[in-house]
Amino acid sequence: MAARCLAAYDVHHATVFGRCEPTTGIDPFMALVAQVMSQEPYASAKRVFWVVDNGSSHRGKKAADRLTKAFPNAVLIHTRYREVCAGRASAGLMWVAML
Repeated sequence: MAARCLAAYDVHHATVFGRCEPTTGIDPFMALVAQVMSQEPYASAKRVFWVVDNGSSHRGKKAADRLTKAFPNAVLIHTRYREVCAGRASAGLMWVAML
C-alpha cells in the first residue's frame, strides 16, 4: 500500500509541515491541521487561513464548519483548482504560484 503525503505551507515563515498517512480523508486532513494549529504562532494567531482544493476531505460548508469548530481561528478557503487542472501531480506548483 502506498502512503499518502499531506503538506501545509506557511507563506510567512517559508515552513512546510507534512505527514504521511495510509489513506486520505477527513481524519488525516484534520490530523495535519492539528499538527500545525497546536504550535505557535498558529495556536494564538487571530486567524490562520487554510487554502485548499475541492478535495472530498475538505469540501464545502461541512468541512469549513468542522475546521472552525476544532480551531476557532482557522478559516477554510476553497479554490477551484481540481476542476481546472487535470494533473494532481502539479498541485504543489499551484500552491507555490498562488501564494
